[in-house]
Amino acid sequence: MVFENLQIPFEKIEMQKLLDEFQQSDIENNPQLFSLLSRYRTIYDCAPTAFLILDQQGFIVDVNRATSILFNYAKDALKGLNITKIIHTKDLPQFALFLQNTLNYQEKQSIEFRIKPKNGELISVFCHSCTHNIDDGRHEFFLTLQDISKQKLAEKAIFLLNNELEKKVYAQTFELVKKNKSLREKIAEIKKSKQLIYNREAKLKSVFNANLEGIIIIRDTGNIESVNQAVSNIFGYPSNELIGNGINKLIPSRQHALQNNFFHVYLEKHQEDIMGKILELEGQKKDGSVIPIDISVASYTLAHIQYFTCIIRDISERKAKELLDKQHLDELAHVTRLGLMGEMASGIAHEVNQPLTAIATYCHVCLRLMKQSNPDLKSLYETLEKTEQQALRAGKIIARMREFVVSNTTSRSYSDINNLVNHALELASDDCQRFDIEQKIELAENIPFVNVDSIQIEQVLLNLIKNSIDALTKLPKILPRRLSIQTYLINNETIEVRVKDNGQGISKEAQAKIFTPFYTTKESGMGMGLSICRSLINAHNGEMRFNCNKDKGTTFYFTLPINEVGTENG
Repeated sequence: MVFENLQIPFEKIEMQKLLDEFQQSDIENNPQLFSLLSRYRTIYDCAPTAFLILDQQGFIVDVNRATSILFNYAKDALKGLNITKIIHTKDLPQFALFLQNTLNYQEKQSIEFRIKPKNGELISVFCHSCTHNIDDGRHEFFLTLQDISKQKLAEKAIFLLNNELEKKVYAQTFELVKKNKSLREKIAEIKKSKQLIYNREAKLKSVFNANLEGIIIIRDTGNIESVNQAVSNIFGYPSNELIGNGINKLIPSRQHALQNNFFHVYLEKHQEDIMGKILELEGQKKDGSVIPIDISVASYTLAHIQYFTCIIRDISERKAKELLDKQHLDELAHVTRLGLMGEMASGIAHEVNQPLTAIATYCHVCLRLMKQSNPDLKSLYETLEKTEQQALRAGKIIARMREFVVSNTTSRSYSDINNLVNHALELASDDCQRFDIEQKIELAENIPFVNVDSIQIEQVLLNLIKNSIDALTKLPKILPRRLSIQTYLINNETIEVRVKDNGQGISKEAQAKIFTPFYTTKESGMGMGLSICRSLINAHNGEMRFNCNKDKGTTFYFTLPINEVGTENG
C-alpha cells in the first residue's frame, strides 16, 4: 500500500517475495540487496505523505518523517505510542470500526477523522489503510494520512457561502418572479428563438433613434462612434457626416479648448466627478447658428477601449421660457414697487413738502430783501443758496421715487450693499419718524461689492422694512418699537442682510404659508411681496429665510454671493 501511494511499480506480491528474500539472506553480505533496501527506506522516509504502521493493538510500529511533522512528535516518541492517544476522543469508535473493517475485508479502506498533535490543535486527516499478514497469524495495519484541515475549512466556508448565496438568490428570484412575470416570459421566448433576439435588437435600435434627446457615443480620442436621429434633428447633420469626426464639429470654436480640456482632465487626471453632471454649453448647427444645450456624460469600457455616452438636449425653448418668466417676474416686481410706493405716498409727500415749504419761505425772504432801497446782497446770496439746496433736495427725493417706481429692467452692476440699505431707509424714514420707531443700523465695514440689480435688491429691503414697520405699528404706544438692520460678511464668500423687529411675531399657521403667493396677513395686502422678494433673491443665487419668536419679533435674512471680480470697493 505504501508503495502504491508513492506510485512505485511494485505489487504487493512482489514486495512479499522481496521480504522472503530478506529473511533468507544475510543482508549485510548482499550489497545489492542492502542498497535496494536503503533506497526504499529513503523514499519511505522522505515521502510527503504521512505513513504509519500499527500492530493489532493499535500501537505505532513505525512512522516516516511526514508523520512526525503532522503529529508534531519526534519519530522515536511516536514508536510504541498507542494511536488512540492522538485521535480525537469522539472519533475513536468510528476509527476502531475502520480498522476492524480493514481486517475483516482484507482490502483498502478509507476514513476521515481528527487527530490531536502535540501542540493541541485539532487537525482533520483523510486516511487509507490496508493490512499485512505476518507470522503466527498476526497482522499489521499500513496507514497513509493526508492533512485536509484547510480543505475542510474551505469546504465549510464554501458551504456557508453557498447557503448565503442560495438565500440571496432565492430572495431575489422570488422578488423578480413576483414583479417581473411578463419580463421572464419575454426572456424565455428570447432564449428559445434566435429570431426574437434579432427583433429585440431592432426594438432597441428603434428606441435609440426615436429618443427625443440626442445620444452621441464618443471614443476616448474624441471621435464620434454613433449618433441617433435626434442628434441629426438638433444639429442638422446627417449621421454619415458626424460619425468618424471629432466632437468639436458640434461645438463653437471658442469652446473647443473647454471640450479638449474635458477629455484631458478625465483621461489624464482621472477626475471622475465630472461624470454624471449636467453641463450647459453651446452647440453649433450645420448652418453655423449657435444653440444652448445641456449635456450629460457617462463612460464605459468595452474591449479595453474607453467610450463616452453623451446625452444632449436642445434647451432653446427652456431658455426662452426662462426669459419670459424673468420678464414676468420683473413686471410683478414693478407692480409690487408701485404698491409699496402707494402705501408710502403720504409719508413721501410729507417729506417732499418740507423742502417745498422752505423754498417758498426763502423766496419770500429774497423778495423782501430785494424791495429794500439798499438790499443786503450777502443775506440775499445766502438765502438764494439755501433755496437752491432745498430745491435740489426735493428734486433728489422725487428722482429717487421715480427711479424706484419706473425701473422695470434688469441691469446688474457692482453695488455697495450698505448704500442700498441706506437708500431704502431714506424712503422709509418718514414712516419711522411718524410711528416713533427707533432705528438701529449695524453695517459691516469694508464689505465687498456684489454684482446685483440694485433696484431689485432695494425693493427687497424696502419690502422687508415696510413689513417690519406694519408689525411695529400694532404694538401699544407705551412699548418701545425697534427696527434693526445688519449686514455681515460670512467666510469671505457671502453677504448676509438681517432685518429685525420686536413686534408680535408671526403665527405658526402664517409661518407655513408666509412665502406662498397671494397669501397675506394684511387686510389690504396682495400677498405677493415676500414671494417676489424670495424669487428676486433666488435669481441672484442667494437664499431668503426667517426666524420668529412669539412676542419677541421676527428676523428676515437674505444672502447674496460675492463675485470675485467685484471684491474691490469704489
